[in-house]
Amino acid sequence: VAYPPGCGQGLGLSRGGTGVVYQAGGTFYRRSHLQIGARDNTKNGYSCWTVDGATATNDVRDQIYLNYRTNHVAILNMNNGGTVAAKFIHSHVLGTSNVGTSKAYVNFDGGTFFVKQAGSAFNGTVAGNVNLPDRVTVYKGGATFECTNAVSIYAPLMKPEGKGVTAINYTGSGFIGAPHVTITGGGGAGASAIAKFDSRTGNVTGITITSPGFGYTSTPTVTLSGGGNTTPISVSSVTIGDSATTGGLTKNGSGTLGLMVS
Repeated sequence: VAYPPGCGQGLGLSRGGTGVVYQAGGTFYRRSHLQIGARDNTKNGYSCWTVDGATATNDVRDQIYLNYRTNHVAILNMNNGGTVAAKFIHSHVLGTSNVGTSKAYVNFDGGTFFVKQAGSAFNGTVAGNVNLPDRVTVYKGGATFECTNAVSIYAPLMKPEGKGVTAINYTGSGFIGAPHVTITGGGGAGASAIAKFDSRTGNVTGITITSPGFGYTSTPTVTLSGGGNTTPISVSSVTIGDSATTGGLTKNGSGTLGLMVS
């Protein structure tokens, strides 16, 4: 999908509500910046963009903003050979006083981040900078950074401590679209999932976990909302398991990659 020059500037996902994109193939091209958690005066909300599979590319000409609002959760997943290309990834809440109420998570599980320009991959020059994501987690598939310039990483690349969500079992009928999957509680964070929807039958045929998250000490609460249902559905069959396995770090391209924090 490519937007022509006359359609405006950046693209924003979720203005106070819920915005989820699961990209399993093809190329999404944005001629300016991409906001995962779009900027406006509204608070709250949830946004998640997952690039999953070797044929899936999210190509952003400029930068990617995560969490451009107050009290919002923004997640970017790069899985199974999926590629995100941008100048840098930037956590940009509206003012430093809002940092504690917003969360920005970047997750690698076999995906690639192609950094298009020299400088900081996450737009922070010291550890703990407000513009760095709250957490960059490398799951068992590993993380790949590609660059043709001198690029530095000031955000710690973390392993997934503790337990993560390993399975959510649900099937159901009577939907008119894919419901939103919400994962809360359980002592952890960062888990995300999507419902697999068959538009011909109106059935949800299963749940795909797009990131297991980390730090869960008990089973989280999983609910399905929307998709034609007026009452949220509680999913009881949820499994957590050890997610403390992390993959390696791969660097591709002719540039240099500096790890600036231990």
